[in-house]
Amino acid sequence: MGERYTILEALGVGGFGSVYKAHDTMLHRDVAIKRLDKACGKDELREQLLREARVLATMQHANIVSIYDISSKADCDEIVMELLQGVSLNQLVKRHLLQPSDFRNVAGQILKALTSAHAVGVLHCDLKPENIMLCLAEDHYEAKVYDFGMSPSPGEEGATTKLMGSIYVMAPELFNGNQPSVQSDLYALGCVLYFLLVGEYPFLGDSSVQVMASHITGNYIPLTEYRSDLSPSLCAWVDSLLHKDPSHRVDDCKTALSELAKVELPEKEGELTLSTTLNLEGKNSRLIRNISLESLTLGGKTENTKNSTVFLSNSFSHSSPVSEKPVLATSTSSKVKSPIDKGEEQVLPEDAEWYFTVDEKVKGPVSLAQLTKLCHEEKVTRRSLVWHSLLGDWVAAESCTETKAAFHEKQQRANAETARQEVIQLESKIEEKEVDLILKKEATSWLGPEVWVVFSAMLLTIIFCMIYPEVRHYIISLYLFLVLAVGLSAARVYQMRQGAKWYGIIPVVGDIYHAITRPNTRNTLCSIMVIAGTAGMVIMGYGEAKALESQHSIAQLSSGEFSSTYLRKNQKQSEEPIVKELVELKIVEAPVVVTSPETEKSVTEEKPKVRQFPTELRGLREFSGKAKTLKDL
Repeated sequence: MGERYTILEALGVGGFGSVYKAHDTMLHRDVAIKRLDKACGKDELREQLLREARVLATMQHANIVSIYDISSKADCDEIVMELLQGVSLNQLVKRHLLQPSDFRNVAGQILKALTSAHAVGVLHCDLKPENIMLCLAEDHYEAKVYDFGMSPSPGEEGATTKLMGSIYVMAPELFNGNQPSVQSDLYALGCVLYFLLVGEYPFLGDSSVQVMASHITGNYIPLTEYRSDLSPSLCAWVDSLLHKDPSHRVDDCKTALSELAKVELPEKEGELTLSTTLNLEGKNSRLIRNISLESLTLGGKTENTKNSTVFLSNSFSHSSPVSEKPVLATSTSSKVKSPIDKGEEQVLPEDAEWYFTVDEKVKGPVSLAQLTKLCHEEKVTRRSLVWHSLLGDWVAAESCTETKAAFHEKQQRANAETARQEVIQLESKIEEKEVDLILKKEATSWLGPEVWVVFSAMLLTIIFCMIYPEVRHYIISLYLFLVLAVGLSAARVYQMRQGAKWYGIIPVVGDIYHAITRPNTRNTLCSIMVIAGTAGMVIMGYGEAKALESQHSIAQLSSGEFSSTYLRKNQKQSEEPIVKELVELKIVEAPVVVTSPETEKSVTEEKPKVRQFPTELRGLREFSGKAKTLKDL
């Protein structure tokens, strides 16, 4: 065998030997050779492994590593098997966790492999993430189960075997010395699947004893507390594998496979993350995304990231087809895998562990509070990329739990504002309908509150005019002003209800225009009131002006008559001494004596002697005799 196989490199060292990569010179293919050292002194265990290898060699299953040859040497035994190219589940979880669809696909393939092995009496007994590999096969991936442990040989019922393996996946009944069983393999599978979804095992402790106690008590954190994207049926299916009592677990792998097919998957899956604030002991990635070509490539990089693919796991056959991967998830993830030094000293918060991209430029580090604030300010958008050491890769901000919460809060505020605007619009529409009903009623009804006001004021005006007739002019003017004010106010109200624009602010002219363009009984009455009030006040004002002018003229005439009276009084006073003097004069006229003709001559000759007045008095007497009135004097 040494001449046929050429050792190329060592792949790993285990408890029973080493694994090497070799080249088959006869068939011209690369193989893996597992050497079991005889010097370890565990002949029974070595014989058990060889026996199971012979059994597996008879099995041809796509999800179990193929055994090509077995040979025995003086110092070791060698098992030649299929060389697997891919990543173990332990390596995969360091890159990202599984989406529900990929989880169901991987779990289904592992269950098929275990079903085939259990059918021929072979138990795995050491099922753990390191012993399951995802291999790339052209346009699909396959789950490969390898490195079977030591199970009881057929016919050795009741034998006690010292088991070795990972304490994190051991069934609690094995700690009591019970034999491995189908249920113990299913329990180990449940621990592995929990690990694929969360990144850490369900049963933990600071020491082996504490881990064993955790298994025995059966206390673990439910998946729903970590993954809100998982359906209740999927979580319940995993819980059915982790029950501490074997009798309460699923009967066998075939039953578990049929129940897995009934698990509900979300209609749409998107990239997301577990919160970085979760208290997880493991240092695995908290990024959740679909399995892609990059996921299964050693080193996590591909030559052409633009054509990177994601595998669609819509079924759990032994392989899955390939489809295009979104550019956002891969275009920048391979550019920067670690924080970028800004080259300057800064005082940073203790929790400044986040980096982000703005216009393809890396910014940071910042704290989570600062990053949240940047999201609220839209400096970090949904399509920006963020990085944290616990994520292990760049991820879109809209997929990160922390930043998505900030965007969700912002979206809630936007939705609340939108709802508020919708309520306002709805209220506005209801108000418009109510206004329309009022307008329709007003279009045919003329009796409004303004009519009652004007009519009541008219009655009061009549009453006050009868009581106070001397001020009726002012009472009527006040009434006309009231008619004008009520008409203008009511017209504005009706115009605003009908959506009046520029003409609603122009009095009188705007009211008339509105009444003509939008005929309405109320508007017409208001316009009539405005016109009547305006015209009445103009007429009253004109009448008042004329009255004032007449009073002014009368005042002037009265002033002239007073002057004439004063002159007449003065003249009368000046004449009084003269008249008095005239009265005092005794004017004696000769007595008339009737005589005969004979005596006539003597009478004539005997004329009375008349006093001679001065010239001034004679003229005054003559004038006074001609004057008929005092004015003529």
